[in-house]
Amino acid sequence: MYDESNNFCEVLISREPDKKVILVSRIYVALAVITGLLALFVNLLYLILTVACILLRRSVLNKASVEFEYEFWGRQLDVDLIRNGEKRDKLVTYLMDEVEILAQEQDPLLEDYRALLGPDTQVKTRDLTDRDPQGRPVYIMYAHEDVNLVQVRLQPSHEMLRQMWRVAPRIVHIPESIRREPEDLPDEEA
Repeated sequence: MYDESNNFCEVLISREPDKKVILVSRIYVALAVITGLLALFVNLLYLILTVACILLRRSVLNKASVEFEYEFWGRQLDVDLIRNGEKRDKLVTYLMDEVEILAQEQDPLLEDYRALLGPDTQVKTRDLTDRDPQGRPVYIMYAHEDVNLVQVRLQPSHEMLRQMWRVAPRIVHIPESIRREPEDLPDEEA
């Protein structure tokens, strides 16, 4: 029997800023330089605009740097949102008892599950990935948040997937290669 009290796994996923955010940030820098020069040579009132542009750029960049931290322990998955490497907010907690299915993004079992939902079922999507097509594989989890069904996009580690499978083998569908123990895997997969 698997002892749930001894499992703990943590994964940090960093999302790169969107190109739009980077463009807006560069525009604010250009405006800050222009208004700074105008403050020096024309009127000191332009200094207010310079400070405003710098503060706006900082605000945009604070929202751009996003990380998700997944912590799986016992029978629950906690997800924290970390902004700018400093501010941490608890985003959501999923109990494995509230999860319907978890499988890799292209798994046919997900299509079968979606077919069972019916056309009238409203499903919100929560993307907790780095959005990098070359990154770690994406897993889809259907779970309940309050009374709503939500599709959650995750990028858990092999160890986290292994622990989730041990806790809920009927709803966590992972390849046989991931189910093996870490000592049986190459170092980069463990």
